[in-house]
This record gives sequence, C-alpha cells and structure tokens, in this order.
Amino acid sequence: MLFSLIGAHGTGKTTVFNALQTRHPEWQFFSEGIRHQIPAFGYHTPYELIDAVGIGVFEVMNINSWSVIDPQTNPLINPDNITITDRSVLDNLGYFLTLKQKSDTKLEPLIRKMVTHYASLTDHWIYFPIGVFPLVGDTMRPQDDSYQQAIDLNIRRALKELKISPKRVHYLSSSNLEGRIDEVLTLIQSFSPP
Repeated sequence: MLFSLIGAHGTGKTTVFNALQTRHPEWQFFSEGIRHQIPAFGYHTPYELIDAVGIGVFEVMNINSWSVIDPQTNPLINPDNITITDRSVLDNLGYFLTLKQKSDTKLEPLIRKMVTHYASLTDHWIYFPIGVFPLVGDTMRPQDDSYQQAIDLNIRRALKELKISPKRVHYLSSSNLEGRIDEVLTLIQSFSPP
C-alpha cells in the first residue's frame, strides 16, 4: 500500500512523516529527492534553481525523483510493505501551476504525463489542509499566505483533473501536530492488510 502525504507547505507533512519513520521503521519512506540534491547543484534553495532554469525544468527533475516509488523500475520496492511519501506529484503539479511562466508551457504536456503515471501508483492520499497552523517561513519557501493558498488550490485542482476517487483522498481534521500524527497512523492502519 502506497500512501502519499499531500498539501501546501507549512501544514505539518514533514513533521508527521518524520514521526511515522520513528514509530514505524519497518515501513518504507520516500521523500522528494531534489530537495536534498539542490546544494550539490550549487543552489541554496529551490527558488534559486527555479530562477535559473524555470519551474518547468525544476518540476520535471522533481517529478522524475518519484521513480523510486515505481515497482517496475525500482527493485528495492517491497510491494508487500507499507510505503509513505512526503509530498507527491500532485504537490509538484500544484507548484508548477502556481509558478509557471509562458516559457514553461512547452513542458506542461510532459509534466502532466509524468504526474498521471506516478499518481497512478498511489493507493491513498492523505491531505493536509492549510489554515490550521501559523505559516512559518523557512529557508526553502516564502512566508506568504496568498502563495500558500494558491498552492493549496492547485493541488485540489490536480485531484479533480486526475479524477482521483474521493474514497482515496482523506482530509485531516486534527488541529495540532500530535493529532495529525495519530490521525495519519489510524488511516494507514485502517487501510493496510493485517
């Protein structure tokens, strides 16, 4: 079973992801590869790279990092195990739709094909809504409520465009991080085979 944590930045995805790793080290965990590689490319933040090459090139690189969750291409994937991803291709599409410029439009068909393929691998989406926690800026993203709202709107748009069944999308209702951790654990355990 593959579960993807989705939603805009500042909603607790990474904190919950890290807590799940601590509590269930037997599960498989995958995070966006590009975030960890940016310093190796000579950039400090994703936005420096985006300024240099555009959001289209950046998201093609980012989306391709999800090849790690494809059992057809990754022999390390154990299909009998629970797999959790921190973020997903829906987040990538949300950021692309929010930041794209005219020069990025020629990459949009490829991005949509890649998103469709990697989205088909996810069994359940766990959605982290905005507006629960104060938005705290970090070195990776701006502290901008309207930007966060645009990302959130475009992730929801991606869910609709890809016709992902509402039965596979689970909206969190907890208003604190510990509650979100418990809620995610309960969801994963309820859909996982015994």
